[in-house]
Amino acid sequence: MYALQNFSHYLDHSIREFRCFLCFKSFQRYRKLRAHFAAAPVFSVPEQSNSAVVLFDFFSKRIDGPQGRRFYALYTFFQRAGFQPFVVDRYSFLSNLHHKHKAFVQQQALQVLRGQAPAQPFVLVSDAPKRSSYFNAAQKAVRVSFDSDFNEASTDFPMPFPMFSGVYRSAQDLQLKHLRQTRRQWSVFFGGGAQEGKYSKAAIEKIYSVMPRAKALAVLKSAFGPQWRQTSEQQTLGEHLNSDWPGIQVIENSQCKIGADQWLASLAKARFFLALPGVRYPMSHNLIESLALGVVPILQYNRLLFPALEHGKNCLVYSDDTSLKQVVADAMAMPETRWRQMSAAAIDYYQSYLAPEAAIRSLLQHPADGKLITMRLLPFLKRGGGYA
Repeated sequence: MYALQNFSHYLDHSIREFRCFLCFKSFQRYRKLRAHFAAAPVFSVPEQSNSAVVLFDFFSKRIDGPQGRRFYALYTFFQRAGFQPFVVDRYSFLSNLHHKHKAFVQQQALQVLRGQAPAQPFVLVSDAPKRSSYFNAAQKAVRVSFDSDFNEASTDFPMPFPMFSGVYRSAQDLQLKHLRQTRRQWSVFFGGGAQEGKYSKAAIEKIYSVMPRAKALAVLKSAFGPQWRQTSEQQTLGEHLNSDWPGIQVIENSQCKIGADQWLASLAKARFFLALPGVRYPMSHNLIESLALGVVPILQYNRLLFPALEHGKNCLVYSDDTSLKQVVADAMAMPETRWRQMSAAAIDYYQSYLAPEAAIRSLLQHPADGKLITMRLLPFLKRGGGYA
C-alpha cells in the first residue's frame, strides 16, 4: 500500500514539476515577471550595506509544499532574521510564482537574481547547492533535505515548523509582545478544521500512534458537556470572541471561521490550546502559534519537536482518552500562578528554538561539512506518514 501511495505521489509531483514546459500561460507569466525585474537593478544591495544576503536557488518545486507554504515560510524566516532575499532566475521554479501562498513573496521585497554573484558575503539555500553556479562564491550553503525519519543522532539541522502563512503575511508575528498581554478569557480553546473524514486519517494512528483530531474532540465533548461551548454559526462568533468561558471554547472552521488576520489576537484569549494532530501528520501551525503567545499547548506529540516539549513545564501531554480528559481537567483547574509559569516557559521555548531569528541563527551555526549545512525541512516526518 505504501509503495502504491508513494508512486502516486511521485507521479503527481512529476506532473506538477514539468507541466510548466507545456503550458504557454506559464511561460507568458514568467516573461512578464522577468520584464518587471529587468526594469529594476539586477542587484540592489549597496556594497557598504550591513544587510545580510541570502540566495534561494531551487531546481525543483518540491520546496513549495502545500500551496507554496513551505517556500514562503523559509523565505520569511530569512527575511525576519535580517536577510535580504533573492531568488535565482530559473523558469521551472518561477513559473508558478503567482500560485497561492508562494505568491506572497512578491509582497515582501522579492528580487530576482540573474548573472554574477553579489560582491557581499551571502548564504546560498538550495535543494542541490553544488549544482548551483553560486556555490563556490557562497560564504555558506544550506542544502534542503526532504528525507523522513530524522532522529537526534542525525547530523542534519532540524528546521522548526512555521506559523501559518497568513500570520506572516499580515505581520501578526511582529506583534507578539503586545498580543501576549491579552486578557485570557477562555480556559481551554480549540480553533481550526475538524471534519470527521479529513481529520481521521489512518496514518495518524498507524504511523504516529496519536489520536486523530476528530476523535479527541469527540472524547472531550462527551466528557465535558456542560463545560463545552462550540460556536456554531458566524453570527455568534463576535459574541463568543468577546465573552469569558471557564471551560472549553471550540471554533471549528466548517461552522464558522476566524479570519487569518485576526487569528493570533483570538488565540491569545486562551490559557491553554488543544494542539491536536493535523491531517496526515501530527504537526500543526497552531501549535507554533500557541507557544509564541504563551498559550500552553495540550498535545500528544511533544517528542516530534527538537528539543522535545516537556510535560508540566511548557505543555501538557496526554497519551490516551483517559489522560486527555485528565490533563484538560487539570488545565481548567490550574491556579493562575502555576499557569503563568508554564506560559512563560512556552514563550521561552518559542523564542529559543522556533522564532525565525533564533531558527536561522541556529541553522547557520550548525556544524557544516566544509561550508555545506544540511537542513531537514520536516524533521518530524515518518516514512508513510505524509510527504515533504
